[in-house]
Amino acid sequence: MSLPTDSSVLCLSDLHGSFYTLTRLLNVAPKGVQLVFAGDLVDRGPHSRKVVEFAMKNGIPTCAGNHEDLLLAFYHRKAHCADMYDPGVWLDNGGQHTLRNWPVIDKRGCSTPAEAQRYNRDQYLGGRVPDDVLDWMEGLPPYLFPSKQMDENGRQLLVSHSGYGLNADNGDWFSTLWGHHLHGDGPFVRGEDGEELDDNLFRVFGHSRLEKAIVAPTYAAIDSGAAYKAPYGTLSALLWPSKVVLTQRYDESPVKPKFTIQSGGLLT
Repeated sequence: MSLPTDSSVLCLSDLHGSFYTLTRLLNVAPKGVQLVFAGDLVDRGPHSRKVVEFAMKNGIPTCAGNHEDLLLAFYHRKAHCADMYDPGVWLDNGGQHTLRNWPVIDKRGCSTPAEAQRYNRDQYLGGRVPDDVLDWMEGLPPYLFPSKQMDENGRQLLVSHSGYGLNADNGDWFSTLWGHHLHGDGPFVRGEDGEELDDNLFRVFGHSRLEKAIVAPTYAAIDSGAAYKAPYGTLSALLWPSKVVLTQRYDESPVKPKFTIQSGGLLT
């Protein structure tokens, strides 16, 4: 069974390795919804590998986040990553937690001195993200239009990590991943007079950490700091087009899924 093209969408962001918290939320989520991830699947929390492999295996539409970009920079992937970041920044921002999810087993395949040197570095750091994961992350888009359904005001859903993206002022890759609309980075779409223009989109994004999700007339900010300590520590998800917010307090004790997923959606 596959999902209809006009099915409802459940948007999540900033999972940060919180796999069992995600499982708990999906266990009580409405069935028949398409899942969409708005970036930052990795770092901070204990189960980045499980979150990434869940997204990859189940074909969940996923946007790039700034933490995926930092990870790619560490492995010298993508020219813009190498140009913009010191690769070591990733390790200082939760990358060490992610590396331990993919331990280096042995030296098989190290046929050159360069490969042996890489192995020694990875062994020292505690792990290495495999190439198939890096390839997948490298292909993540900056934003998605995951639904044909409009909201009650005729707005189309745009999902990205920071809310910036299509038609945004200075809408380059870096702004799309790092912009903070809620913290003074200016309007999503700027007119000649500097005022925000209405592009008839409803933006759902994470990145700007909040104590609880905000649903405004033209956007929803849903990063409530799942992998962070109080006053954060909640995973939030927005259901489209109803704009209902689902929440789950951070809990990484193991729990079994009570849902079936196919082609990125929760089946009825």
